Formats: sequence, C-alpha cells, structure tokens
Amino acid sequence: MTKVFLDELEKELSTAQAALGRRTKKRRRIVGASVMCLAVIAAVGQLIRVGDRSAVITTADPTTTTIASTPATTPSTAPQTEGWETFEIEGFGAREGATYATGDKWFFAWGGFPDRSPERPTSSLILNIETGQANIVPLSPPLEPHQNAAVIWTGQDFIVFGGRDDSQSFGTGAKFNPIDRDWRPIAVSPFDPGSAVRTLWAQDRMYTWMSEPGDQLVPRSGPGQFASYTPKSDTWELLDPPPVSAVGAELVEKDGRILFIGGPPMQDIGTAGFEQPIQVAEFDTANRTWKLLAEIVSDGEATRTIGLQQDLYVLDDSGTATPIDPDKAPIKVPTDGCWYDIATAYSNTHTYLKACGNVYRYQQGTFQQILSAEDPETTSNTFGSAFEILPNGTLLAAGQDTTSQSDFFLRIFRPN
Repeated sequence: MTKVFLDELEKELSTAQAALGRRTKKRRRIVGASVMCLAVIAAVGQLIRVGDRSAVITTADPTTTTIASTPATTPSTAPQTEGWETFEIEGFGAREGATYATGDKWFFAWGGFPDRSPERPTSSLILNIETGQANIVPLSPPLEPHQNAAVIWTGQDFIVFGGRDDSQSFGTGAKFNPIDRDWRPIAVSPFDPGSAVRTLWAQDRMYTWMSEPGDQLVPRSGPGQFASYTPKSDTWELLDPPPVSAVGAELVEKDGRILFIGGPPMQDIGTAGFEQPIQVAEFDTANRTWKLLAEIVSDGEATRTIGLQQDLYVLDDSGTATPIDPDKAPIKVPTDGCWYDIATAYSNTHTYLKACGNVYRYQQGTFQQILSAEDPETTSNTFGSAFEILPNGTLLAAGQDTTSQSDFFLRIFRPN
C-alpha cells in the first residue's frame, strides 16, 4: 500500500470522525454578492498604469476586467472561540490546490478545483480584513483555472504564477489589483513549465523557482529553474538555479538574505516517497550567485519551514524542527502525528502551527494550543486551506469546515 493511498484514506477517516463529533452553531456570514462585469477594456494603452508597457509580450490578449460588487456581511450573535472570529463565505467553495495570500488589509484566494469534480471555477475571492467585506471576482483573465499556483503581494498587486491542471503545468502569470479589481497579464516567463513553483517578493521584484521541466504533474529531482520578475519594467531575468537537487522547495527571506530550502516535497502537491536530504542555499542578489549553506538530515519528510525566536527551522513530518544554523539544537514540535495536515505561519514576532486541525501559538519558548480540532468550524488541510499571517501577528486560517464537503470558512485570530 503506497503512502499516497494511505494519505487519501487518512483524509477520509479524519473527515468522517470530525463529522461525528461536531456540534453546530451559528456563524458570522459573509455573502459574496452576485457580481456583474462592467467593462472589458481591450485597448493596450488603457492598461498602462505604471511605466511604458509598449514592448511587453504577453501570453494572452491584454485585456482588463473590472468588477464591481457590494457584498453583505451579517454579524453573528453566536459565541465564538476565545480570541477568534469565524466567517462563512458563500459563493467561493472549498477547493483542492487553491492559492492564498495576504497583503496589507487584503486576503486573496484564487484557483483550485473542487474535490473529485469536473468543475473548474474561475472565480477569485478578495476580502478586506479590516471591514470584513468580501468580493467574489467571477473572471480571472488571462489565466485559466490552475491548482498549486504561487502568489505574492507586491505592495500594490497580487501576482499569481504557475500551477497545473489535470494534464499539464504552466509558466504563465497575471497580476490582480484588489482596489481596482482588475487583472492584467505579465510578460512571458523564461520557464519551461514544471509542476512545483515557489515565489518570493524581495528588493522590488518577484524571485521564482520552478521544478525541473518535463514531467507535467509530478516534479523531477534536480536544480530546477530560477528567475526574477520586475513589475515596474514588466521584464524577466533568467538566473542560475541553486546548486541542489530538489523536487520541492521554499524561498525565504531571512535577515536580508534570500534562502532556498529544498529537497523533498515542501508543499501539498500529491507527491510522496522522495527520500533525499534537505539542502539550504543562499542567493547573492548583487553578484547573482549561489552558495550552499547546509545539508540537513531529518527523521522524516520535510514539510515546512518555521521561524522561532528569530531562528529558522525546517519542520519534518516526525515533529522534529531542525535549525538552519548548525550551532543550534533541534527541537520537538507538536505535529500530533498528522503528517498530511501540517501548516506553519510566522513573522519576526509571531509563530503559529496547525496540525490535525489543532492550532498552536509559540510563546515564551513553548507551543500553546489556541484552537482545538474539536471546536466548531475548525478548518482542515485535507481539502486545501490557507494558514497566513499578517505583519502584526494576525492569523488567518481558511478552508473547508471539517463537517462538510464544500463550505468555506475563514477564522481570524488577533493576538493581544
């Protein structure tokens, strides 16, 4: 019996057990109003907002779709779990392989497919965290619906890039402005599409790593491909790949340095069985060169990076967090034996961990549980979910309710 099959079986059992023990309560409801496309602007000149885009080559017809809607938010009078606010979002169901990100006051969700369904929804979700208002954006040109894309916030736009569907991977992208609610294409990338992709916003550009080309759905081990994209000039620069062999990776900025942490799968892409060391390399942005920093041998399969008190660790599915700094000692993390349901979110001041539906906050050197898997409307990673942090430590956990197969919930934790 393969690990992939066990993964699916464990997911089904987890969902069924949660449904049996779940109680029902009222929810604060965010209703995405029916929206209407007001204008499709076809003239290239009308798309130019910053700089000259006359020389830009795009992968699709350069059109902008502007969306206007007025969603209704109904506050709930039901009690909430201490420290948390819970919302149900209508019009944007739970999706496997969806892409999530935060930027300033915005929570953004895009892509993904409903589990075991031929449906390929094209709508996106943009939510104002300060006001609690949500907008369902029904179109996302010039991109077709993808799974497992990467997304970053530039300070002005969300850029969605890469991803795959049921038959192929993509090396295309587009940017979305949450205020104007418009999509614009970006220049053609230099990538030969691979199935795993990571992005990082640093020094006014998007750094992107993509796995080896060829296999469209399962990444091949190798250095992969590396490039940077500058939105101001709408240009790409192809760079040397990291000196590692990886099927998955994370790009992390730490103390002004760009770190590549890769090896085994580092995101939920349905792959399993890769047993190879975790390698850490640093990219010098001035000289555009790489330096191998460390090779980490862990007891399990790499899952996520996690920041604890200014130090960066690699968390594996056995619950061991191994430091990037060789002078530091590994620590144990409460992953609850749930290797398929682990998520981390961290900033310079706050760290959160989710495992098997339980959520922990790292304080004073220990992990303190702030949400139980038994609490109503706990979201589960078994259907694709968000676990995002804002600079002030606000945590956003979104995804499928463990009692249903389609409802999409957002839980917000605001630290004292």
